[in-house]
Amino acid sequence: MADVSNEVLLTKMRENFKTLFGDVYEKYSSLYDKQDELSKKLDTLQDSIADLYEFLDKRTKLIGTDVEQIKRQLKEIERKVSK
Repeated sequence: MADVSNEVLLTKMRENFKTLFGDVYEKYSSLYDKQDELSKKLDTLQDSIADLYEFLDKRTKLIGTDVEQIKRQLKEIERKVSK
């Protein structure tokens, strides 16, 4: 009788272990997939930020060039007016 109940108990423990291990594996797999997805989104975001910085850098240089050109034109106008 004791052998039968031990065998039943052992069988139930194995089933519970398989269930628990399966759940842990599924959760790990799901988390890994989410991490991979977030990693790809982060890469895309970093690329977008780099593109934005590049655009802003070019735009700032253009604005700086425009300001310098306007300053030169103002000086030229001041010289013409002072004559």
